Amino acid sequence: MKLYILPLLFTDNDLLEHLSSVVFEAFKIPVSFLEESFSLEEGYDPVRNQYNSTWILSKLLEKAPDEDCKILGVTTVDLFVPVLTFVFGEAQLQGKAAVVSSYRLRDELYGLPKNPERLKERLEKEAIHELTHTFGLV
Repeated sequence: MKLYILPLLFTDNDLLEHLSSVVFEAFKIPVSFLEESFSLEEGYDPVRNQYNSTWILSKLLEKAPDEDCKILGVTTVDLFVPVLTFVFGEAQLQGKAAVVSSYRLRDELYGLPKNPERLKERLEKEAIHELTHTFGLV
């Protein structure tokens, strides 16, 4: 098994590299980056000014390079599912795909000073949380 990380409008390469090492340590499976991304435009809801995370999961599945893998999308956009105001991420239970967003993990969204270390910690936790769902943990 292998885990692939696909950046989706996420350009902080240092944070992505850090995330890949954290994910490797947590799951002990090889981690690689996918470079061929996709446009998020179709998943955008202009009324909510957010992106549908379930739609993103479906697109991530199309990008999975092989059957025996997991794929984690990492983005900076604001995510939602129709029944909730927002989500930090979403994953398929016992599936292949998960997505996380740094958007609501940033202190400055809540009027606090920018804190890169806290953002890094929050993104680590969210990525591991969502990926555990793909392994069947609820």
